[in-house]
Amino acid sequence: MSQDVFANALQVKKVTLGAWESGRTQPRDLVAVAKRIELAFRVPAAWTLGVNAENRRLDDPSGGSAEVCTPRDLNPEPTD
Repeated sequence: MSQDVFANALQVKKVTLGAWESGRTQPRDLVAVAKRIELAFRVPAAWTLGVNAENRRLDDPSGGSAEVCTPRDLNPEPTD
C-alpha cells in the first residue's frame, strides 16, 4: 500500500503521515488514529496501540490468528 493510499484512509495529509513514520512528530490523539485504522483495515485499535497481545483481525470469524503484523515494542531495551 502506498503512503498516499494509507494517508487517505486515515484522513490525514501524506506529509503528516510521513512525519509520524519518521518520528519527527506524533499524532495528537493516538486513540483516534488507531480507531481510523480499525475502521479502514479491521485491525483492532487495542492491537495498534499495543494494549492487546492477540494477533487477529476483527473480521476473523474463527477467533484464531490471521495474517496481521506482530506488534512491536515501542520502547525496546538498547542492544549493545
